[in-house]
Amino acid sequence: KKLFVEKRISEQAEEIMKARETIVSNTPNENPVIDNAEFESQVMAPIHAGDEPAGVVVLMSKEP
Repeated sequence: KKLFVEKRISEQAEEIMKARETIVSNTPNENPVIDNAEFESQVMAPIHAGDEPAGVVVLMSKEP
């Protein structure tokens, strides 16, 4: 969404990315990818280039 374009990811999202963890959350607003983002559930999967984190793929839903 355009709402997230050019926004910096949250510290929680950076930690998940560095830890090479994929998370699935059905708890509203737990580990937001962007600070102040509102959602009901999400999946976050890190992208790595070699040994370095390169980004994160996020699927979010406003419905449970």
